[in-house]
Amino acid sequence: MIHRRRTIITTLMLCIGVLSATVAEERPRSGLGERENGQRAVIDMEELKKDHLWYRETLAKIRDDEQTNELQLTTRREPIDELIAERNNALPLSPEAERLTKEIIDLEQQLESFRKTYRDESERRRTDALRQLFDIIYADISAFAEKYEIDVVLTWKDPDPAYDLTAAQAKALFETDVVYQRHVDITNDILQTANKREPKQ
Repeated sequence: MIHRRRTIITTLMLCIGVLSATVAEERPRSGLGERENGQRAVIDMEELKKDHLWYRETLAKIRDDEQTNELQLTTRREPIDELIAERNNALPLSPEAERLTKEIIDLEQQLESFRKTYRDESERRRTDALRQLFDIIYADISAFAEKYEIDVVLTWKDPDPAYDLTAAQAKALFETDVVYQRHVDITNDILQTANKREPKQ
């Protein structure tokens, strides 16, 4: 009789254990993925920067202007060098040497002002282009995520298989937001829609 009771109690405990495990498995996990239909995806932002047509064309125009301005710097430097050579041939502390020195200083200040102005403008244009590209990409990511019920989109960079990495590239392998992903990369989907749009002027 006692043995039978122990058997019944043991059986009940096993049943309760199985039931508890089943209930625990059916509970939603906390944090990301809590929604039953929630999904996560990844995107390679660097790839989008590299392959977006409008952004590539904009950068090409900025680089062309930078090259033109660098040539102007070289051209405007030539008369300064000529004045320096002329001053070197003048008598030290003579009125001619002092005149040439003042002229050289004035031209160098003008040249430095031109250099700073165009480089600041180039930096501003690059920053504006990046911001406009981000707005395009963000809008397309948001629409895509809403359509396919994606909760979170993380940045992702496919590791470079090359072995001759720089120190910075090797360090970056340990700083990526996503180490591994399986078929959740939406980069190409976003690129297809983003390439159809340009920033509003």
